[in-house]
This record gives sequence, C-alpha cells and structure tokens, in this order.
Amino acid sequence: MRSDSITARRFALDSNCLIALLCAWHAHHERTTAAYDHLRKARRKCVLPVPAWLEAFSVITRLPAPYRVDAATARSALNGVLDNAVLVPVSATAARSAVDAVTACGAAGGRVYDALIACSAHEAGAEILLTWNVKYFKEILPQGLSVAEP
Repeated sequence: MRSDSITARRFALDSNCLIALLCAWHAHHERTTAAYDHLRKARRKCVLPVPAWLEAFSVITRLPAPYRVDAATARSALNGVLDNAVLVPVSATAARSAVDAVTACGAAGGRVYDALIACSAHEAGAEILLTWNVKYFKEILPQGLSVAEP
C-alpha cells in the first residue's frame, strides 16, 4: 500500500457509478456527478478497483444502440476518469477476503465480484464505496468500509 493512503481520505466507485458518471444520458448521471464532484472538492481521492473499471468498459461497449460506444471511446472515457483517480489492482489477499465474505453470508455466484470490488477498495484505503446497489454490498463489506448511494 502506498504511504499516502495512510493519511489520504479516499472513496471508491462501483461500476454502476462509474458508468453513470461517464454517460450523460444515464438516469443517475447528475446525482453521481454531483457526489463525485463534492468528494473531489473536499480533497478526497477516488480509487477505482480494477474489477469495477473493467466491468464499466464491458457494459458501455455492449449496451444497445444508441448508448453503446466503441472500445476506443470507452477506453478514452475511462482513462479520463483516471486523471483524477487511482486504479487499484486486485491482490491475492483481496481475492481471498472476497470469497470469505461471500461464503460467510451464504451468498454465491456473481456476488463474489461485488465483494472483490469492496475488498480491493478497502485495501486501497477507501472509507466509502459509492454504488447504486447498496443492498448487494451490506453483507459483504470489510470492516472500516461503508457503502452509500451518491
């Protein structure tokens, strides 16, 4: 972990918030953008877990027309967000913690990806994870990470 993460106040975005932030047509674009801008003005650093970043790329390049964008446009938009954020990798520890969290609450399947996003964000020093699917994260959050809608 980088030394600045000890003192920096960080937040993370789930893929659905990242998509809403990038897509002006999205129903949650304005609220997500307002929350993101508010946190950035408060000098909070955004961390983007790799699984959320990749899922956002996948979704916006396979949406139905007219919302779908080509891969180059998606890459450019996502890289633009990285100008103000840190892309955080998935560690073996975060992967194990994600499986442990899902197992502990009796969940299975795709919930492990939500847990992986949460564990990666927490490991990178995020204090809050913004998502439009709060209920999916409540049971699988690492201690010290909260979840909220923008």
